[in-house]
Amino acid sequence: MDALASAVVSDLIGRCLSFLIARYQKHAAASKLGRLHRLLLRARAVIEEAETRHITNRGMLLQLGRLREGMYRGHYVLDASRRLAAVSTRRRVLAARRSSSSSPYFDAAAVVDGNNGEGAVEVSGDSMNELQAVVDSLEAVLGDMKEFVVFLGGYPRVGRQPYSTYLHMGRCMFGRHGEMERVIEFLLRPCSLPGVLPITGPPEVGKKTLVEHVCADDRVRKQFPLITHLCGDELGDGEYDLIPEHQEHVPSGGGSLIIVEFAGAPDASAWRRFYSSVSNSDKSSKIIVISQTEQVSTLGTGQALRLATLHKEEYWHFFKVLAFGSADPGDHPELASIAMDLVDELKGSFMAANILSRLMHSSMDARFWRRVLEVVRRGVRANYTAFGEHPSRLPGRSRLAYLCGAAEDAPLCFYYDWRKQTGTWRPGPAQSAELPKVTLQDVLDGRAVPRGEDKMGVLAWRSPIPPYYNYVTNCAVEAAAESLAVTRSSYLKRKRLR
Repeated sequence: MDALASAVVSDLIGRCLSFLIARYQKHAAASKLGRLHRLLLRARAVIEEAETRHITNRGMLLQLGRLREGMYRGHYVLDASRRLAAVSTRRRVLAARRSSSSSPYFDAAAVVDGNNGEGAVEVSGDSMNELQAVVDSLEAVLGDMKEFVVFLGGYPRVGRQPYSTYLHMGRCMFGRHGEMERVIEFLLRPCSLPGVLPITGPPEVGKKTLVEHVCADDRVRKQFPLITHLCGDELGDGEYDLIPEHQEHVPSGGGSLIIVEFAGAPDASAWRRFYSSVSNSDKSSKIIVISQTEQVSTLGTGQALRLATLHKEEYWHFFKVLAFGSADPGDHPELASIAMDLVDELKGSFMAANILSRLMHSSMDARFWRRVLEVVRRGVRANYTAFGEHPSRLPGRSRLAYLCGAAEDAPLCFYYDWRKQTGTWRPGPAQSAELPKVTLQDVLDGRAVPRGEDKMGVLAWRSPIPPYYNYVTNCAVEAAAESLAVTRSSYLKRKRLR
């Protein structure tokens, strides 16, 4: 009897201690998250002011880049805590619903309301150290920004920012501010021979977008009246068409900026002849080389610039702003949780983020967002089944995707053979004639749906920023299996020919 009483008392003491420890950890996590929220507000104020200034000091740009990284990481941790709380709440609701299925008095709202307040955010034991590290790092970075803020006032303004971060981010280059200033610094640096800057990186990380934004900068346009584009294959014939692409006419003075894009490995002898020709004609010229292959790094007169996919914290910030628009994700914890799950599936794809964020922004409904998440996961599984790789690592023409509209009866359409068409520096109606008349939104809204075994060309997305790419794909409903077989066959054939 004494042994039983001792066991009961020990169990009660253990439960009480566990409860007290959990309450303390929850209070400590809430306190740290509150500190993080205040730090993020300070960081945002500094960054938004810095983005209105024309900063040329490289050290200050590095500081600003560190602050941006800290802000993105902080927002990610804060949103991840809300995601965990939303998942926990949903599990409690489902568990209560199962246990009370026979009771007519079950109220799901009471289960949710009982978790409001402190439960609006939640941090697991494994995340406490990361939360503390983020808070400490952000405090340290902000503490080092005092001189930065003082010096910031000495730089001229570059114009007022749009009133909406959502509208601004949808029409500007994201996440490459430091790289852009590095390229501009290279172009404006005087040298005795033509300088060469290779820019490398995997597909669709923004290499051409970065270069187009550099070419549109007033400092670059003033320094280089003539800006031309060449294909690497054109270097072998020795005939270089140096026609300006960004100017109406070419003034007599100033240097030349030449953009050379290589689809594969460069021809060493053709490059030597080309570089010699440029050196003899204009020693003040600069050359930017763009390629996916690292072999072009040997062509540079300095260190190559390597672009990588965005870190998950940066990518989440980009997707979140486009998907939620002016809405606060903190007011929609369930939607934020679904969006974070979706971002995990996309693996940093800019095209997927732009298409899906706009689709989800059209209907702020949790059931629709969960449906989008499920069909995206289905598309990812289809790519792994057909090719053994995630779609972000495949050539555009081999990618497969499923998408659905917001309506309950919207058909599940299969998209394949994705391709990218070059736009123009100044987009106009001439490009529209070459594009499909049906847009992705037409299909999602049910205004245009392929019938039977037919396939249909669809304009998936038009990029609003240079170089204004148009993304086109084929859409099918019942012919999905046949299309998958054809796409897989063509992919394997191209792979054997490499």
